[in-house]
This record gives sequence, structure tokens and C-alpha cells, in this order.
Amino acid sequence: MNEMTTALPLIMQRYFDAADRHDGKALAECFTQDAIVHDDGKTYTGRQEIHRWREEDATTFTYTTRIISVEQTAPDRIHALLRLEGDFPGGTVDLHHHFTLRDGSIEELTITP
Repeated sequence: MNEMTTALPLIMQRYFDAADRHDGKALAECFTQDAIVHDDGKTYTGRQEIHRWREEDATTFTYTTRIISVEQTAPDRIHALLRLEGDFPGGTVDLHHHFTLRDGSIEELTITP
């Protein structure tokens, strides 16, 4: 991570910290009970599926993450652009993370290239 995390809401700081540690349980706890994640053409609903998604994702490839930019697009919506570098095909990718927040937790996350 970089210094931009200080401008993030606390729940997003927790999300990115858990992601960096490859801690699927802690990451899933950042979401509401009924949260939805859209990633790579699939949808994951609820903390249990989000936990499994993250655990599977973290064991498939080794990578580092850097926040490129963060923008609040609405009172409850934040867009973050992240750069991933690792041992996956292509080695580097920029991914858009569209967060919707509710009551201090992540309600929805959509990840797109």
C-alpha cells in the first residue's frame, strides 16, 4: 500500500490491509452480511462466499498491490484504481474497484479492468 490509504474510510483501509495480508476472513468481515462482490464475471453473495472468493484468489497467484488513485463519486461510493504486479499472465494489471458503503461496511464491490 501507499500513503493514499490515510485518505480512505477506515473500512477500506481494513479491506486493503486484509487483502495485503491475504487474510480472507478479515477481508470478508469488512463487508455487510448480505454484501455482493462482482469480479471476473462472477458474483459472490454474503461473507461466506466472499471469504471463499478471496481465499481462492489469494492462493492462485502471488502479487503485490498499489493504490494508484481514489475518488469519492457519491456520499456512499468510492472508486479506487489499483495496480497489481505478480506471477499471473501479463504480470501487471490495473483494476478498478467500485465500492458502495453502508453503515460503516462494504455493501458492494465491483472489480473491472
